[in-house]
Amino acid sequence: MKQEKISKFYAPDATCGYTTSVSDKVVSPHVAATWVHSSRNKVVLCHGCYDIIGPAHIDHLMWARALGDCLVVSVSTDEMCQAKGPGRPIIPLEGRVLHLAAFSCVDWVIPWPQRNAEELIKILRPRFYVKGVDTKHVNTEEFQREKIAARSTLCQVRYSPTQSCYHTSDIIKRFQEKQCLLDEILGMEE
Repeated sequence: MKQEKISKFYAPDATCGYTTSVSDKVVSPHVAATWVHSSRNKVVLCHGCYDIIGPAHIDHLMWARALGDCLVVSVSTDEMCQAKGPGRPIIPLEGRVLHLAAFSCVDWVIPWPQRNAEELIKILRPRFYVKGVDTKHVNTEEFQREKIAARSTLCQVRYSPTQSCYHTSDIIKRFQEKQCLLDEILGMEE
């Protein structure tokens, strides 16, 4: 996604905890970094696609927020979410950003055009980087790079205890299965 398309979401000077509208919560990495580096607050970072938000996402974000004073959520751009599979994301970046910004536990949202949060961790230097417990034993190169970036900035990687049966991929699969069943039933009636 081109920078000018992303920048239309950014609030010019958001301040953690003092925003007045949903759109004020959407900031650039540099606005967030300026505030983070000048404050003494414990900042928590979560990163992901956040395509179809289910109960586990909400539990995850609330758990992460409880670790610190400010929760920053970086959201993968549409181009980055396409790696999740055909037809992804279901909800375009604009909608995903606004959904997350509407949650009271989320202080700032950053549209993020890279495959992982490695560079954002280096820019923000949060106190905690929170992933879901299902990623605790994931050994992908991307996640390893995020963990290395976290260690280099004295950021702790934490895993929210939320167990999910509502992963976006699972929800999509359930809809597809129900659609196939419905198509089969309707096909029988003809």
